Amino acid sequence: MVASTFGGSQRPQLVALALQGGGAIGAYHVGAFRALKEAGFTPDWVTGVSIGTINAALIAGNEPHEQLPRLEEFWRLVSDPAIFEAFVPPGFQRLYNTSSAIQSLLFGQPNFSRPFFINPYFAPPGTPPATGIYDNSPLRATLSRLVNLDRINNVRTRLSVGVTQVNTGDAYYFDNNNEKDRPFTLNNILASSAIPPLYAGVRINGELYWDGGIVDNTPLDPVLDDQDRHPERDALVFMVDLWSINPEEPRTIDEVMWRYNEIQFASRTDRHIKQHVERQNLRRQMQMIAERVAEPERSGLPVFEGGAGTFKFGKLDIVRVVYEPGVNQTSLSYLDFSNSSIQERIAAGYDDMKLVLEQAPWLEKHTPRSLDAAGIAQPRATYHRVRRGKIQSVTPGM
Repeated sequence: MVASTFGGSQRPQLVALALQGGGAIGAYHVGAFRALKEAGFTPDWVTGVSIGTINAALIAGNEPHEQLPRLEEFWRLVSDPAIFEAFVPPGFQRLYNTSSAIQSLLFGQPNFSRPFFINPYFAPPGTPPATGIYDNSPLRATLSRLVNLDRINNVRTRLSVGVTQVNTGDAYYFDNNNEKDRPFTLNNILASSAIPPLYAGVRINGELYWDGGIVDNTPLDPVLDDQDRHPERDALVFMVDLWSINPEEPRTIDEVMWRYNEIQFASRTDRHIKQHVERQNLRRQMQMIAERVAEPERSGLPVFEGGAGTFKFGKLDIVRVVYEPGVNQTSLSYLDFSNSSIQERIAAGYDDMKLVLEQAPWLEKHTPRSLDAAGIAQPRATYHRVRRGKIQSVTPGM
């Protein structure tokens, strides 16, 4: 269960799950979530961008015992039938995956999208067919059956979804815990997954929004900003990424296109997490210094309510699990909804997250504490990066 895996007698005050965008690669989230559920982790807060938003809504919009079945049902509905895959000759799986992606590009995806019948250049300006290639009405219908909006609006599980404000280019997160963002509707979910020019923007309260991954494909900011406001809280944050940074140089046009996507959607993630963890740890260091000066309130250092020596920071662990593409993946994998590819990604997500849970790098023995002025051990903020079965834990700023 969570308490024993976290390493304390109590469940951490916050268990959060952040899901990155990446189209059909988002099936990886399903396997990772399955492993978390088996280990007893039910997130208090789920954040998402693009396909991550859809998966996050399926989690937040269902009771705990229904979350995994709804996720699995969604991916069954949007994946291609497996009837033809039995006839794919050995060595031709990669070609089959490419054809599946091209088919999705040309004809859309069942229960997800379909092309508008009118060419965008001939559609009336300002209409959805003029500003998008695909109609997402099938996705709206699918989500209306699988997502309980009442549960989302009752904030049974906190949900934050990233969007891009078209007029300003700024990032924004719709949050069901924010009264001004309620009522939370399917439009909030569809706006977060409206990547141009594939889908038209979604208008909410007069503002036009696109996919949040345009600005930031890593939906950690809501959780990390909230942690800045509540540094005394114990928090365990799982970040499930769909794009990694491969140090090898691309040698083919397909590898060039894949590398381009990696840089565009993942290059800032590692630096962003490290900067936040470093900021958290520097705040801890500054508090320790404040406890050593005679008049901490005049030192210019942060002194928390109750005076020096009374404020205790919570333990923050950010665990980042990253998808590694298989040998049959292509540069169009984010459009490949073939059943075999979907199942491969689900299995990979499960195996990767299960490995992390078995090693549990957030346990106390892996994250030593720092001593404050009174000689009391204070917890650190730690970033655990998981890639290719190896876990690297760092505490920048300490």
